[in-house]
Amino acid sequence: MNTVQKFLVLVVVVALIWVGYYFLSYQKMVAEISQLEEEYQATLQNYQTKKKIADDLPRFEAEVQQLREELEESLTQLPHERKIPALVDEIYDIAKGAGVDIMRLSPAGEIVRGFYAEILISLDLQGGYHNLAVFFDKLGKLDRIVNIAQLSLSSPRTTERGVVLTANCNLITYRFMGGEVKPAGGGPSKKGRKGRT
Repeated sequence: MNTVQKFLVLVVVVALIWVGYYFLSYQKMVAEISQLEEEYQATLQNYQTKKKIADDLPRFEAEVQQLREELEESLTQLPHERKIPALVDEIYDIAKGAGVDIMRLSPAGEIVRGFYAEILISLDLQGGYHNLAVFFDKLGKLDRIVNIAQLSLSSPRTTERGVVLTANCNLITYRFMGGEVKPAGGGPSKKGRKGRT
């Protein structure tokens, strides 16, 4: 074997070693590096997203606090419980302040309407037209939602206070159906309790 042949054999051997190294080691390392690069980019993106959230944490906490306050306000207007005794006391206080006499006030049942229930209260009043208007206006300004339905005015009569009317209506208030539904209780009627001027 002459020198040229030895040189060619050496070149072929080196080429085979290099090709073997490329396919067995280098290519595998390139694939691993590529996979690690993808994982790095995904981790970096995840980190940047979480860092952005962490940087905005005070704003998120303020938003959560505001939502809690709005929820509390909404639950005042639409409570979970019936809370009729407290509402009845408010109605009597308003009547007294407006110069209206409550002749009869009695719960008239509850109607479930999906996520809320209507609580009906039957009400008979006596008072001057202006006094009744003040009474209904103040009822509308309560924190809790109270609507007036089926209002009728009748039996005008002249007294020392002027013309007095009899008003019959239903008050409708609401409660949020977040828990177990309780049966509508008729409850005892409150008759003869009068608002004083």
